[in-house]
Amino acid sequence: MISYRKEAFLKYAIKDLVMPTRTFSEVKGEDNLLIMPCFVDDCIGLKVVTSYPSNHKTNSPVTHALVLINDRETGDLIIYNKRHNFDSD
Repeated sequence: MISYRKEAFLKYAIKDLVMPTRTFSEVKGEDNLLIMPCFVDDCIGLKVVTSYPSNHKTNSPVTHALVLINDRETGDLIIYNKRHNFDSD
C-alpha cells in the first residue's frame, strides 16, 4: 500500500489527476461531513470523512474515514479502507 500512496502523492504534485472541490457539510454545531472525490488514470477515488469534535465528550473517536477506489472503466470496487481515531496517528 505504501507504493500506492507514494504514487498518489507524486501524481498530486504534478497535477496528473482531477480532484473536484470537496463537499463540506455541517452536521450539527462543530461536527462535519466531508466528501472528497478524485479521478486518476483508471481509478475513481472517494474519501468520506466525519469530523466530530463533540466526541471528545464521549468514548467515540473524533474522526472516521472511509476510502473507496473503483475501476474507472467498469465501476467495480477495487479497494475499501475504513479508518478511525486519527488523533493517535
